[in-house]
Amino acid sequence: MSYFIYYVTLFVIIWITACAAQESPRNPFIVFGDSYTAEHTDPCNGPKWIRELENTWNNLSISNFAVGGACCYKNDDGPSPPITRQIDSYFEQEPVNDPDSSIYAIFVGINDLVQNEAYNDIVVCIQGQTTRLIEQAHGKQFLIFNMVPFDHSPRIRIENITEYAAEWIEKFNLELNTTISSMQRQYPNTTIVLIDTHTTFLNILNHPTDYGITQGVIDYYTHVHPDPGSDPGKLLTTGNQYFWFDQSHITSGVHDQIHKAIVAQQPFPYLPLMDPNSPSPPPHSIASSPLRDYHCNYALVAFFIALVSIL
Repeated sequence: MSYFIYYVTLFVIIWITACAAQESPRNPFIVFGDSYTAEHTDPCNGPKWIRELENTWNNLSISNFAVGGACCYKNDDGPSPPITRQIDSYFEQEPVNDPDSSIYAIFVGINDLVQNEAYNDIVVCIQGQTTRLIEQAHGKQFLIFNMVPFDHSPRIRIENITEYAAEWIEKFNLELNTTISSMQRQYPNTTIVLIDTHTTFLNILNHPTDYGITQGVIDYYTHVHPDPGSDPGKLLTTGNQYFWFDQSHITSGVHDQIHKAIVAQQPFPYLPLMDPNSPSPPPHSIASSPLRDYHCNYALVAFFIALVSIL
């Protein structure tokens, strides 16, 4: 009986090892940002860009530290931790992510704009936090998002600060572009990619019907439908006829265009971002492959041969 227990235990160890060895390694995707990236409690009528991206780059393992209302460094003790505090939280978890496969993303700026922060201070903050991830986490892959054309938002129009916002955004984006280029030269072994959401949004705003937006770009869904949560299915369908979900946030259809722009840019062609064995696995699932099944089955057969030999 003791031999039987020994071989059963040995088989379990071998089988788990053989099967686990065939699991596709996932690319950690660590994201910091505001409500354009935060999930669950932040306004939208469907999936945001980060989940749409996961459906395409299905080899990602997402860690989302984004919080609605977040600035880059301001309000450190408030209910919306800024990027600096979000990255603190990441390091407090003592991450062990492989730098060669990990991707970091920073998407921030809207709340800094509306709180009248100096645009160059925000660029310096993004630069500092990116440098921190490079030097402390040995990060090698980064997606840095520029500022969306928030001057077109209903909120900015209502507050009548369109001219100020447009100037702030233009200067911010120019400075950010220059900074990223400089950082790329400073860290030649690191890939820092600018995601130009500003151009993506303007393409939609200037040609809305090309993207299925038929209700105009000034109106917003929750203004016309004050109870958007009453029928989730209808919400997703009719909401995407609008660019703006509410005064400040975009609809899921626009989020999808962010995701498509990222994929089209092919920022990290050397990373296995798509699992060829599973075109569309459920989030965080492990795809089955013929090779993996072979090793698992081989371990099972080997166990039964060994078992027969001792009985």
